[in-house]
Amino acid sequence: MKNFFFFFCVLSCITFNLEPESSLTNVTSWFSSNTEKTYNKTFNLATGFTLNIKNTQGSITIHTWSEPKVALDVVISGKEKELEHIHVEVEEDKKTKTLSIYTLQTDSKAKAITNYEVMVPDYTPLTLITDNGDLKIKKSKATITAKTGEGKITITEARESLFIYTGSGAIDITYKKLLQKSTLQIEAGRGNITLSLPAFSQANIAAKTLNGSVTTEQEVMLKPQQVQLGPEAWKQFKQQAFCTLGNGGAAISLFTKNGNINITELP
Repeated sequence: MKNFFFFFCVLSCITFNLEPESSLTNVTSWFSSNTEKTYNKTFNLATGFTLNIKNTQGSITIHTWSEPKVALDVVISGKEKELEHIHVEVEEDKKTKTLSIYTLQTDSKAKAITNYEVMVPDYTPLTLITDNGDLKIKKSKATITAKTGEGKITITEARESLFIYTGSGAIDITYKKLLQKSTLQIEAGRGNITLSLPAFSQANIAAKTLNGSVTTEQEVMLKPQQVQLGPEAWKQFKQQAFCTLGNGGAAISLFTKNGNINITELP
């Protein structure tokens, strides 16, 4: 009871030392909850177009289908006044064959989370960028470029080439079939990289971590190198692998400054 009385007195002092209007504003802001607004639209997308999505704060999730359309569902969460400054813009450029969707923030101080969930044709090349948020792509048959400043990147059942970067976050990629013509450039500033490949994949691999270890579940052929055995050489063996998987084929580059690299085999 004494503790409650002390807390009440302190709160009363804080409240009454403010101007009446200012006090009411602050108390209201303390108890106000976030609200949401949504953006839903479907676009026709011709063959040969690339889809570009650029977000600021929030995730991008991509699902694929066989329809020649893009179905866009966006949820923006934040304070009601701040939502007035967050918009979703769509631009089509027939000359460059690109459909661009991006978050437009008219007030840099506005704080809101914008989450994209998009259905796209499975053959559509993708460029996805977000400053802070996770990226998820499922069953795309096209080339993917994905970048986030901070967030996890998950790509399930990739098919074509990948160009992936995260400043901070894990990267998890699976291939059901790895084409020998594919190029994979995967990089994390800080975070683990896991690449899951089917048995009997054919690839040339360059994997390196500055702080962590490189492991493979499939047998690989290490490229010959001349070294002087000692502590530094054993450290290099643990942190980097320049090797061939099968007879070689797909060009795979994996790098993280701080994290482990794991090349696993799909069951």
